[in-house]
Formats: sequence, structure tokens, C-alpha cells
Amino acid sequence: ELPVSELKVSEIRQTYYLDAPYFLYIGRVETGKGCQSLIDGFLEFKETTGSSQKLVLAGRVHMDRHKHEDILFTDFVPDNHIKPLIDGATAIVVPSAFESLSILLLQAFLRRKPVVVNGLSPVLKEHCLISNGGLFYQDQDEMVACLDLISQNSSLQKGLGENGFNYTADHYNWKSVLDRFGRFCKSIVTH
Repeated sequence: ELPVSELKVSEIRQTYYLDAPYFLYIGRVETGKGCQSLIDGFLEFKETTGSSQKLVLAGRVHMDRHKHEDILFTDFVPDNHIKPLIDGATAIVVPSAFESLSILLLQAFLRRKPVVVNGLSPVLKEHCLISNGGLFYQDQDEMVACLDLISQNSSLQKGLGENGFNYTADHYNWKSVLDRFGRFCKSIVTH
């Protein structure tokens, strides 16, 4: 579940000076989380498409900051900024090749936002395939293509977001998680 917030998207846009659409990453901003490859792919996307999209990297920064007018490093964000930041984004990006269960992906789905994920992570790729809630890439060219496709197609954004919401509501509500956990415990006891 997302932290409670009474803030509106317009207030968040004003707080962070976001005057254009944006892709959003939330988490530790570091090379090991795929943030440098995300920045590289985003810059290529900007160069090849001329898009007005921005990239917001929300979280503590543990790498060199790339200076570019369309890349925003927010550093730590208060909990009540997370929900409106997600709500205002074009898509949520999860660039780590080593993610297992991504809370950010599930939070994006709960807010009906599409995701663009690193397909080298089998778990992230599987979430996208099963849910049909996002796009995945395996190299920089594919990342650029995903960012371009999703930024230009609002009906795709909406459809993927709805699919992600339905998937999360069906598979990650408390009842279904506790039922699966109960079955798992029973299977251990019976073997």
C-alpha cells in the first residue's frame, strides 16, 4: 500500500518544478540499481525523439549526478510525495537487472500506471508478461523504443495501467497472499 497523501499532482509538479511529462524512478539512485543505464537510455531517447519528457530520479543519490536540464534528482522524498509523484508520471521505470519483487512496480500498478522494466530481471519480465501491465527491454535500443512507444500512446498507457491494477488487485491483496502462504506452510508440514 502507498503512504497516505492529500497532495495533488499539481502541487507535486510545482514542488519539483515539473513543467513537462516525466518518467519516474523511486529508490536508491545508484549504478547497481541500473540508474546509470537508465540515464544513458533516457538521453538517447531524448536525442533521437526530441521528446519533452523529463526523467525524475527520486531517492538518495549514491552515484555521480548527470547534469542535464531534463533529469531531476530529488534526493530523499517524504512519504506523502510518493503517491502524487507516481500519479503524475507517464510511466514508472524499474531499471535494475537484479530486482526480485519490486514494491515500486506493485505500487505503480495499484495507481494504474504502466511500467517499463529491465527484462534481464526474470521476475520483472514475468510480472509484465503475466499482467500485461508494462513493457520490458533487454538493451539500450529496446529501452529507447519502450520509452518512445509509451510516451506517445496515451491509450497504451491507460490499458497497461488497468491491466497492472487488475493483476495486483487479484494476486497481491492480503487475502490471496495469506492463502498462498498458508498453502505453502501446509505443503512443508505434509512433506
